[in-house]
Amino acid sequence: MKTMGQKFYIAVFLMISCIPVLTMPFVKFEGSYTVMSNKAKKPEVISGGQLNFQYFEELNDYLADNFNGREALIEANATLMENIFSTSADSQVIVGQNDWLYFSATLHDFTGKNLLTDIEIRQIAKILSLIAEYVQSEGAKFIFTVAPNKNSIYPENMPANYLASNQLTNAQQLTPYLDPSYYVDLFKILDDSEEITYLKRDSHWNNYGAYLGFLAIMDKLELETNFNILNKEVRQEFEADLEGMLYPASGHFDEQVYYTFDTDFEFLTRFKTVEDIIIQTESPTGTNRMIVFRDSFGNALLDFFARQFEYLEFSRAVPYQVFNAAEMDYVVIEIVERNLGNLLQTAPIMPSILRESNFDQDYLIAENVTFNFEERNDLKQVYGYFEIDPQIEVEQIELILHDGSIFEAFPILESKLNLESSEGIQGFSLYLSPELSFENMIVKYR
Repeated sequence: MKTMGQKFYIAVFLMISCIPVLTMPFVKFEGSYTVMSNKAKKPEVISGGQLNFQYFEELNDYLADNFNGREALIEANATLMENIFSTSADSQVIVGQNDWLYFSATLHDFTGKNLLTDIEIRQIAKILSLIAEYVQSEGAKFIFTVAPNKNSIYPENMPANYLASNQLTNAQQLTPYLDPSYYVDLFKILDDSEEITYLKRDSHWNNYGAYLGFLAIMDKLELETNFNILNKEVRQEFEADLEGMLYPASGHFDEQVYYTFDTDFEFLTRFKTVEDIIIQTESPTGTNRMIVFRDSFGNALLDFFARQFEYLEFSRAVPYQVFNAAEMDYVVIEIVERNLGNLLQTAPIMPSILRESNFDQDYLIAENVTFNFEERNDLKQVYGYFEIDPQIEVEQIELILHDGSIFEAFPILESKLNLESSEGIQGFSLYLSPELSFENMIVKYR
């Protein structure tokens, strides 16, 4: 039989173990990092006027995500893993050398594993060339730029057990296929900087790195900046994303560069954070109109572009609404290196480019074509796929309508098709006027 001391020890252990859950209705500790907002919500027994049969499953998720002290325990584990074992408690974070953290999604480029194929690289180049052609036909100037992965610029702080590949990265393979008139190469600019251009505990560049990117784009557009920087200082008050993944309960901050300017701008949209899907600004001292299709690396660019241009639209919407080029002087696409493959997922929304008849060229008629149709932004999207020999590389895809008009399609297999495999098929996607006739269409390719 258990002694009284053993029973007391077990009782105390159980009481302590229950404290985080039992105190939930009375005391609440919040983590400092915004990702915690994704925690499971408290379930309802009655949901939508009906009995919630998933209640206990949802309750289990709620308790697992919300018990008191959860963030502190996560942080204690992360501290132990980083400082004692030099490894990460979160699979999305890589603990590097000299107190640096890296985002694990960048490993494919760094190690040379699971890179895009040669065909996929050339398809991306084709997509960008079609966007550039349309933008320029609307009288605007086009810019495409890639924000380098952090470990592309600072590989020296990666853990020693991660070996950099000798293969060309996706960005390095893509560069030779891009027209230098619209491509802004930021790799050399950031690599040559004597001043640090990336945050140590975050996955993004710092404000200085973003400023160099802004200047490079202005240089390609042959524009002079119309504002001045009055002051520049470094303060340790930036809430870093990778830091927050490892240490959600702490108030640890990363060093960030902060600027003071001699001009200002106003928000035309209801601004919440730099992560807003659409941000529109106007500046009384700015000139011209620009739209920037961007990802989270664009957050740090806002301060510069919003001052430079009389009207600015910052868009995180996907697919890119390139048809807005008709109202702009400049169109910019910024995408981080690790996400280059996303350009193959969905076609930008813009009217397809009308082509002339080219019967003298060696085109093949596509067989077993699957068509899909969808109305969007006053345009009709025609997308689908056709069977093809996997060894054949398609350079151009065109859609011939019943009246003989020819439109070039993007070589994109739309992700919304949710196909289990893309082997042996070639995707296509384009937007046309809904007034056209879509009977008896033919797809040809070469």
